[in-house]
Amino acid sequence: MAASIRTLLVEDVADDAALIERELRQAGIRGATRRVDSERAFREALSAFAPDIILSDHSLPTFGAGDALRIALLETPDTPLIIVTGSLDEETAAEYIKAGAADYIVKHHLERLGPAVLRALDLRRARSEKVRAEEARRQSEERFRALIEHGADAVALVAPDGTMLFASQSIERLLGFAPAELVGRPGFDRVHPDDLAGVQATLAEIASLPGAPLAMGLRWRHKDDSWRYIDAVAVNRLAEPAVGAIVVNFRDQTARRQAETALRESEERYRTLVEGVRDVIFALSPEGTITSLNPAFETITGSRREDWVGRPFENLVHPEDLPFALELLGRVVRGTIAWESSPRRHSSSRDG
Repeated sequence: MAASIRTLLVEDVADDAALIERELRQAGIRGATRRVDSERAFREALSAFAPDIILSDHSLPTFGAGDALRIALLETPDTPLIIVTGSLDEETAAEYIKAGAADYIVKHHLERLGPAVLRALDLRRARSEKVRAEEARRQSEERFRALIEHGADAVALVAPDGTMLFASQSIERLLGFAPAELVGRPGFDRVHPDDLAGVQATLAEIASLPGAPLAMGLRWRHKDDSWRYIDAVAVNRLAEPAVGAIVVNFRDQTARRQAETALRESEERYRTLVEGVRDVIFALSPEGTITSLNPAFETITGSRREDWVGRPFENLVHPEDLPFALELLGRVVRGTIAWESSPRRHSSSRDG
């Protein structure tokens, strides 16, 4: 396959340069070529010409391969340099290779030049791809670390038997344990006994379903011995070489569960209070619509509660008391007064 490259020749003999260019063409290598024979011209070409490869004679009157190699390694370390010379002893050639030269070719075997250039360019390309891959991996790891170390969720890698293989730093904030205290230990050890069978069954199901996320809820004993409510989503990544584990994302829902329990208990206490008193207790929307009535309403008025829920409040008040009641309602809605007055009420739904 033809290759188009920029070749920089460090050569003071025009005929030798012509032979080198002919060998490159015969090897299928096309592109621009620039010849220099001094250090100044060489430095300028490195910047302005930006060669893909450098071919340097061993010795020029004022400048040679040793100088070219030293400068190239400092200014363009990724550009390969091949020594092309009339004669070179093995010891000197080895010193060039040791110093960083890609190869060396003697001029009476220029048939080796084309393959040597292509090989040097392949190695350069491979090194560049490796550097890019390593940089991409580093950036990916940094993004992953940024996501899992400071997120609201914790992340763990778990073996099929429940052994924790990895835990993010955020797990300490959620469960009190540093990752090092959990990694290598069975994750089931601190699961609530009542939840253990369900968690084990879910984990076994996950192990049989690669790539499918499954949710589960459990209680996990915090380092301070309190029980924490955990919502988790697990995905089987066992077959993926880069992971080789079940990935579990989980969040502490204890505060939400406690708030829900407190609200439920509060509502139950309110319901017990409202339904047990003998006075009428009702609730209104900000627009003045009746939203609820306690059982005492039916006892006192003889009307069914469901017949009045959803109706305007003013239908419930005696016409002579309505302006006063509406004023009180407005002040209550604005938060400027608590309702303590007792306007007269209709005695039955037929009066409405």
